[in-house]
Amino acid sequence: MPPIRDRAAEFARATESALEQMPEGHDRARFQKFAREVAPFADQAKAQLFQDLWAWWESGLKRGGYFVEFGAASGGEPVEHLPAGKISGLVRGPRGA
Repeated sequence: MPPIRDRAAEFARATESALEQMPEGHDRARFQKFAREVAPFADQAKAQLFQDLWAWWESGLKRGGYFVEFGAASGGEPVEHLPAGKISGLVRGPRGA
């Protein structure tokens, strides 16, 4: 059995690191707003780099609909749970995976 991952802690570390490395001229306030608004849902994120949370946030935290990600390395594994199961989706990888 794989170890249980603390996605909320991973999200906190990732956002802190992103802020530290963010080049001058980028909208830090917008990024901080994103991080603050989706942090409560980080434990429900399925995407490797939390891009499912970003897509959900960019949609205006839309309820219902789909998140479709192209270019996934392993492919085939559905992203079935976004925050509270509000949006479902599918991942399509290379070579028709």
